[in-house]
Amino acid sequence: MPNKLISNIEELVTLTGKEKELVKGSFEPRHLKKKEYLLYKGDISNHMRFI
Repeated sequence: MPNKLISNIEELVTLTGKEKELVKGSFEPRHLKKKEYLLYKGDISNHMRFI
């Protein structure tokens, strides 16, 4: 998962090795079951999401 995130970011900007490690350490994978919601209507998201 972190490699997909890094690849996506690198489509826009170049990252150094240190920056890549910082990004990898800042995100935690979360897997949802089928039909499980990430957020519900009216919920406030306090996190950055990469889907």
